[in-house]
Amino acid sequence: MKVKGGVVSQRIAVKHGPVLAVTKAKSGEIKSFADLAKPGVKFGIGDPKAMALGWRAETILKNSGMADRSGRTSRCARRP
Repeated sequence: MKVKGGVVSQRIAVKHGPVLAVTKAKSGEIKSFADLAKPGVKFGIGDPKAMALGWRAETILKNSGMADRSGRTSRCARRP
């Protein structure tokens, strides 16, 4: 809309970013993003086709060299 002249003004209303949430049972093992690469660690991310943070998580994994972990990563389902 901005390109077509339909936006008079804009203001950031919300900022969101990735969060690493860890269960209490694993809190001693997972202290950083790098710890996700440890053997036996599984984690979940949002579906990149359904949510912005899922897309961002995929980008972070690719940029960190952890994209090959896709077999140990689960993604939330998209709504039909």
